[in-house]
Amino acid sequence: MSNERMADMLPFDFQPDHWGLAAIQVKPEGHILFTDTSKNKDIPFEKAYLHMDRTHYQAGENIWFKAYLTDAVSQKLSVNSNNLYVELISPDLKIIDRKTLRMETGLGNGDF
Repeated sequence: MSNERMADMLPFDFQPDHWGLAAIQVKPEGHILFTDTSKNKDIPFEKAYLHMDRTHYQAGENIWFKAYLTDAVSQKLSVNSNNLYVELISPDLKIIDRKTLRMETGLGNGDF
């Protein structure tokens, strides 16, 4: 369970609230309870985008990417966060590798 991501535990048709935030509580049994989101309205919300150097890769090739972190409301590059955590996930949903990217004025790059 420690390698599962929060998104894997959400219902397939989950839609976040207006701000894109949902305050949740995960019970030990794996059940998710949605709680009041009114406290989250002052939290800056960001969206992350990865731009890959191509669409298909052969085994052993490096996957190069550029990361964009934008403000969810204005869609401008965000300066609120300094790090972006990126995971490479296999088709059977196993985490192959993790990277922490240093973001400068909403931009960063890396490879797997």
